[in-house]
Amino acid sequence: MEDASKAPAAAEGKAEKKEVAAQGAEEERRTEMRKKMAVATVDMSQPDAREQFNRSLQETGFAVLVNHGIKRADIDGLYDEWKAFMVGLDAKRREAFEACKAAGEEDEEKCQKAGWAAISDYLRNKTRFDGYFPMDLAETAAQAKVRDIKHYYHLYFPDGRYPEAVSSAAREIFEQLWELGLKLMKWIDDGINEATWGKLRKQDMASLVDTCSKEQTLFRILHYPSYDDSHQEPGAVRAAAHEDINHITLLPVGSSKGLQLYGKEEQKWFDVPFEKESIIINIGDMLQELTDFHFKSTTHRVIKMAGEPEGQDRMSSPMFIHAKPSCFLSERVGAASQYLCQRLTQLDANNKGN
Repeated sequence: MEDASKAPAAAEGKAEKKEVAAQGAEEERRTEMRKKMAVATVDMSQPDAREQFNRSLQETGFAVLVNHGIKRADIDGLYDEWKAFMVGLDAKRREAFEACKAAGEEDEEKCQKAGWAAISDYLRNKTRFDGYFPMDLAETAAQAKVRDIKHYYHLYFPDGRYPEAVSSAAREIFEQLWELGLKLMKWIDDGINEATWGKLRKQDMASLVDTCSKEQTLFRILHYPSYDDSHQEPGAVRAAAHEDINHITLLPVGSSKGLQLYGKEEQKWFDVPFEKESIIINIGDMLQELTDFHFKSTTHRVIKMAGEPEGQDRMSSPMFIHAKPSCFLSERVGAASQYLCQRLTQLDANNKGN
């Protein structure tokens, strides 16, 4: 007679094989989805929203949220107000620059500084990185050779400079995005592995939420002006290919299309779904490091779309949730403060070359 004690072991072996097979099938499915870069649109009011959200982030690095509770009318109002404000600053800078040239000054750099002096109350702070970044101070992405075609304002709360010329709308939307961001970080808790939980426990943290710093979080309001390709440097785009430095980015969808993500498997660019009421979420490099690449950041860019109407500009307002400076991310990059310094130094060096 067959030994009955072998039956449970055989059953366990079959169960393990089924589990391994299921894991393999799931990984194959994710690989296929990565090839398609099919970013999910997640309805936050649905019971399976959390699961869909994490799956989309793991497969593509992005997710698109609807029914998130932030009014689109408020976002549109923010875009209208800040577009007028920044276009006004740009005009003032250009006028001072042209006046300098008209006065006979041949040194381009001196006239550039004259333009900056005209908007000095708002001009970006070199140590805090808050304030206004005009077109001629726009960043150059790490792998790019020319500046992005944009100008923008950096806001930090509560200590960053906030322009008196605008309403409190940006401050209010920041608070709404911050609360939404914390909710999403709790959702991501469900998707992290034991190794990441081990890192958190060593730092006396019970959730990814505990790693987040409100003071370090950046709210960036951007205006990408319309432009003629023939008047720009070769290769210049609105935002060159890059990955975000931070944990996660929350982006109320821009005023027009243009955001694309890169599929490494296909080696091609894919449009991120453009849904007027949505907020786009993407993984940044800090969370990638903290989760040991379980959640991966995805290369993305902003371009002028083919067939875009003449005079079409674009507004955007991403919020970059950052890790606390003391948060240990990985052996490879160390603490968040070290990593941020390294990345900003790299950006600064690249900008000086342009």
